[in-house]
Amino acid sequence: MNPVGTAIFILIVLMGLPTWNLHAQGREDQILLIFGDIPRCQVGEGAIEGPCPTNLPDLRPWAIEIDPMRYPAGASFRLDIGLTVAPGATECAVLFNLTDSAVVIGSDVCVSNQGSADLLPVRVRSSSFSLAPGAREYVARFTIAAGGSSGGVQSVRLIVTWLGR
Repeated sequence: MNPVGTAIFILIVLMGLPTWNLHAQGREDQILLIFGDIPRCQVGEGAIEGPCPTNLPDLRPWAIEIDPMRYPAGASFRLDIGLTVAPGATECAVLFNLTDSAVVIGSDVCVSNQGSADLLPVRVRSSSFSLAPGAREYVARFTIAAGGSSGGVQSVRLIVTWLGR
């Protein structure tokens, strides 16, 4: 701070006037990826029993372009899923990079409904992960790892957090 700025700041403190908060505060963006039903893979005994779309034409309707460079350095991402899990089922989700045809490492989440005879509504968040730099298309992919039926996916959001003023 220059000498004039320092003098003004000292004067404000001595007069007992409120000072502004110079500390960085947490910021969050919530990007809605999907609201409603999307394709899921049926997985049973190690083999895919149903369609598991992986190519652009099948998944493009649910894709969104994200460029992590639009956020400050150090921004972290988390996948937030709202779904209903059928009795005896385990459902998993992961963020899939359509541009590079690759799973986003660290974005996977799984939830089970082993103790209830009713549909289990849940909301789960993945651990923090980072995205490759530059604009790329992403989509959430779902698998039913056990149980053979799905209760349904209600919402998928990408949560972006960073420190800022």
